[in-house]
Amino acid sequence: MTRTQDILMATSEAVRRIENWMAGLRPGDSMKLSDDVMLAIESAAVICAEGDIPEQCRDLCTLVMPKLAVELQTYQSGVDGSCQPNGSPTPSFWAAARAVAKARIDSDQTFVETIEPVAFLIKNGVTHDQIAFHIYGWRGQGPFVTGNGICNVALIEKEAATPNSVIPADWVHPSRFQAAAARKKELEARLEAYKILEVGQKRNQDPATIEQMLRDGCYIQQIERGKGVTREEVLVVAEEFDLQAIDGPGYAEIKPLPPATPINNSHTDESRDSSQSDPDDFTRQMVIAAYEGDPTKGAAEIAADLKTDGLDVKTVQVSNIIRGHKNSLKKAAATV
Repeated sequence: MTRTQDILMATSEAVRRIENWMAGLRPGDSMKLSDDVMLAIESAAVICAEGDIPEQCRDLCTLVMPKLAVELQTYQSGVDGSCQPNGSPTPSFWAAARAVAKARIDSDQTFVETIEPVAFLIKNGVTHDQIAFHIYGWRGQGPFVTGNGICNVALIEKEAATPNSVIPADWVHPSRFQAAAARKKELEARLEAYKILEVGQKRNQDPATIEQMLRDGCYIQQIERGKGVTREEVLVVAEEFDLQAIDGPGYAEIKPLPPATPINNSHTDESRDSSQSDPDDFTRQMVIAAYEGDPTKGAAEIAADLKTDGLDVKTVQVSNIIRGHKNSLKKAAATV
């Protein structure tokens, strides 16, 4: 494996780990970086720093990867200001991570497999047709294929006798170029995830304090999102300054359902258990967030998704919470 391949594989793994971590986040999850993400970044930084630096990997090795490594060290230090209140790295970390992903895209665009020279191929028994159509050609076209789709033996012999007389030194095989372009387009689309997270973290750094937002009449849920804090933290500040903490529409009006009358029927076990249990605030929030994220999903699907995320909730509970949420929204709209 070449030095270029080592660098590109290591940085690709770091980018992949970061993006998988971002894609796996669910409402209520900790925003603290996972160990595998941090290890992948550290490994990529070491590989980029040790050994020679290929031209196409210059930015990766000398600029963006060292910057991300420094940001990670700051985050791991735990000093004041090294992370957001919700455990996420600071905006500068995400800016550095996005720069690595971008530099990786730029390097990938020019990373193509080297093709053996024509003279070498002929010497080793490769036929003219194989050279024209399969090695230097692609889908019936290539530098050694005529407009009529015929192998141009004269050009092959010319290139064999005088290298780069037909094939320029910087020539890129069409199939390789197309594959790199496709990867570039795919990766560029994913850069938006970094940008959104970076902007979102910056928004959490607005100068308004929790106290001020409470005095301004902001809902608890608005403060949670705006400051990157938990509900409990908001309530502590409200109590400290003797302020009223108000829930937003669709949250405070959701009432616990009364226990259902037990029925001696094996098919009603789930309904009886679900209605007898009182969903806590966190469960309500998770169900409502899942429903608002995709209103096309039914109660059973949402319950299954939340169970996968580790939340023990029954289908009937989900259905009741969603019904209460819809009713509260209707009431709120009617008062406007």
